[in-house]
Parts: sequence; structure tokens; C-alpha cells
Amino acid sequence: MGLSTPAALFSAASSLLLPALRIVLGSCPLVADEGLRDGAVRRSLIVAAGLAVLTLAYIGSLARWMRDAYYLVLLVLFSVLMIGIVLALHYLYDVRWMVAVFAGTAGYTVQNLASGADEMASLLVSGHGVSGFGDPLYPVIFLAVTAIVYVPYRLLFVSAVRKAGVRTVRDRSLVLVMFFAMAVVIGFDLIIKNLTDTRAVGISMVALLRGVHGLACVFVLWLLYELLVRSGLAVDMAVQRRLLKERDRQFELSKRSIEVVNARLHDVRHSVLRLLDEAEPGIDRATLAEVGRQISVYDARVKTGNEALDTVLTEKRLACLQAGATLTCVADGSALSRMEPGEVYSLFDDLLTFALESGATSISLTVRESRGVTSIHLEKGGAPLGHSSPSLPSEVKRIAAAHDGSASFTNGCVDVILMGCASEQEARANRR
Repeated sequence: MGLSTPAALFSAASSLLLPALRIVLGSCPLVADEGLRDGAVRRSLIVAAGLAVLTLAYIGSLARWMRDAYYLVLLVLFSVLMIGIVLALHYLYDVRWMVAVFAGTAGYTVQNLASGADEMASLLVSGHGVSGFGDPLYPVIFLAVTAIVYVPYRLLFVSAVRKAGVRTVRDRSLVLVMFFAMAVVIGFDLIIKNLTDTRAVGISMVALLRGVHGLACVFVLWLLYELLVRSGLAVDMAVQRRLLKERDRQFELSKRSIEVVNARLHDVRHSVLRLLDEAEPGIDRATLAEVGRQISVYDARVKTGNEALDTVLTEKRLACLQAGATLTCVADGSALSRMEPGEVYSLFDDLLTFALESGATSISLTVRESRGVTSIHLEKGGAPLGHSSPSLPSEVKRIAAAHDGSASFTNGCVDVILMGCASEQEARANRR
């Protein structure tokens, strides 16, 4: 095939530019929400110039080496194009390198899937390969295959990636996936092209190979999505670890504060009792007795057998007193013995805060364990909530889910079920 005529040059250029267009259609929607960098027009012109240089290099390589190293040239140039797309995405969009690698690899993979479908469709329609716009069937096949491949791609893959959040991608193994796509997706595609062009195998074998190639492309897209989900989970876990660490810090601060306050109030209560015993003239005994009684209320600490639960209940009981609400509690601390202190503190702090903020004037809390299942029942009394009922805090639901349990709020009652949070030995000893 010569490149001396304009039609031949146009056909050769289209064999690189059309795949580049499809890569753009597959890559850009994945990062479009991240926004363009400053100077987008200038940057776009630079990228377009780079693509033009690559196209000229491709045409020149074909003119000189087409007969001897045609498929090797294609492998190198399409690999360079793939890397160039990654560079272009990072240059144009305000994304990290791993996000650009993710989007570029996905865009190139779906393009390769469509390219293989082009060739399979051309074989089925005409019985021979279709090469570029030199064949009148090619534009029809190109547009039809683009619609058939890219519509499901946008509806399934792109929408799922946007929902998961492409900016969470941080896994460096994406680089390995990109090179895997170069070696397997591109390389396998060129092998099939060679077998088809040389008539080394029949149409049935080509169809089988194209099916395997399509599965390889789908596998790469699935692998990319799994890495995205794993990265998102890693980010969520890091956030939860930070939150739990902060809750641990809050628990320690609250515990120390309550210990200091209780120690001071204990001393004050004993001083009041001494004044009552001495019965000195001029002392209002009734007032001192009432002061002693009030101090005793603040001084008495809740003791459940779980230090974190004791701390948050003592803290929230004082908050209930300030809000004019009452808090009664029957709790087996060993039912929570396998939970982290920060988790216990966070769970009950959110539960009791939720009850107070929803207008409770009385709160009854029960924590118990049965056959390894920990149940938490919170019942609130107070004014009706009206037409709209508040929803449970997300942290309560998250902690319950983390322990294979559930959390629900119905008719003024909160029920939380947790699995495997109690030590059976401690629970039995406590019950005895």
C-alpha cells in the first residue's frame, strides 16, 4: 500500500487519529468533573500539536518501514499514544498522576474493544478486513460500533466510576495495569490483525480470538474499577481510623476531666457534711443539706464494668441534668468488652446526644449480652416529634455495620444489635 495519494495519506492518518478520538471519548468523561487547569485553551493547543507530531511520525514510519516492521511500529506508536494520553490528561485536568493513569488506561482499553469490534464487524459484513476511510463501509461500521460500545460504557462503567469518586484513586499498581494493557490488549489486538491480514486463519478462528480479546478488555476495565473501589475503601478506612483516634483522645480527656471534677466535688461534699455535723450557730442546715444532696448527684459515677461506657454515661448524665432530663441505665459493660474504647465512647455519645436533641425528657438505656449478641435498647420519653422523625446518626449505623449488626429507630426507641462484641467468659462472670 503506497502513501503517495492524498486518499492514502488521509486513510493512514485516520488509523491513528480515529483511535485517539475514541480514547478521548473514553477518558475525558472520567475526569471531566475534576475541572480543567488554568490556560485550558493554550494547553489544548499544545496537546493537539503533540498529536499532530505523533501522526506525522506514524505516517513517515509507515512509508519507510511498512513492509518490514509494520506491526512493531504500530505496537510502539500505540503504546506511545497511550502514555501520551495519560500525560495529556494530567496536563489538561486538575488531577493526580494515578487518576490520569486510571482514566487513560480505561479510555485506551475501551477504544481497543471498539477497534476489535470494528474488524469483526467488517469481516462479518464484507468477508474481508476494512482499512480506514478508503473503504466506503468503514465510516458506517465505525459510527455503529462506537455507539454500540460507548453507550453501555458510559451508562455502566463511567457512571459507576463517578459514583465511586475517581479522585480517590491512589493505588500505584495502576501503572502495572497500564503496562498490562499495552502488552496484552494492544499486543493481542495486533497479533489478531496480522493473522487476519495474512489470511493465516479463517473467520471462525478470528471471531474466537476477537471474543477472547474483548474479554481481556472487559477484564482490564473490571480490574480498574476494583482498584478504584479498593482505593476508596482504603481512604474511608484511613478517615475512620483518624475519627476513632480522635474519639479515643476525647474519651481520655473526658475521663480525666470527670475524675478531677468528681474528686473536687467529693471533697466539697465531705466539707458540707462536716459543717452539718458541727452544727455551728448561724448555719442554715436545710440549705447545706440540699447542697450536699445536689453534690451527691454529680459525684456519683456510673459503674458498668466498661471504663469507656462509664465515662460517656457520667458525662451524658450531667448533660441530661442541665437539660432537665433524666437518664436511667442498666448496662452490662462486659457486653462491649471486645470493642475499642473510642468506638464505645463514640457509639453511646452519639446515641445519647441524638436522644437529647430530639427532645427527650427521660432516657432509659439498657445494654446486655445473650449468646454472644450484644443488644442496646434506648427508649426516650418527651414531646411528640411531629410529622418528621430524625434519623439515626451515620456513625451509629457505621459502628453497627462494622460489627455485623444493625441499628434502627422506631416509635421513640433505638435498638442496636452488635455481633461478637462481648467476651463470653466476662459476661458469664458478670451475670453470676
